[in-house]
Amino acid sequence: MAESGINVLLKIGDGADPEVFTELAGQKSTQLNLTSSPVDTSNKTTGGWGRTLAGLNNGTVTCSGTAEWPDTAGIKRLETVFGARGTINCELIVNTAGDKWAGAFSITSLDISGDDNGAAVYSLNLQNAGALVKTDA
Repeated sequence: MAESGINVLLKIGDGADPEVFTELAGQKSTQLNLTSSPVDTSNKTTGGWGRTLAGLNNGTVTCSGTAEWPDTAGIKRLETVFGARGTINCELIVNTAGDKWAGAFSITSLDISGDDNGAAVYSLNLQNAGALVKTDA
């Protein structure tokens, strides 16, 4: 069955113990990209064909939306973590069942902007800072 994109949702941790994860307000577009860097093991005896092994896994999250003032606790948390050059724990929910990928992320970019005749918007890029864990609901 098809799944609505509205169910792909980024939640960010508050850094407390126990940690509470809250939806980043105003999300319009949220994407998880999982990649693996191949390790080339080709040589002169592979008949002109490339040969690879699975390399390092990487996970990136991109998210953009409308900055909903004053409900910007999530953006303020991201700004604080970015300024401290730290990592933030996140969960990326991928469907209505609640399946998710979770882990620590570095904030590689955070943009807040606005036009004179439009809403204030944000965009965010996260890069995994370690292993991501897949949990099926």
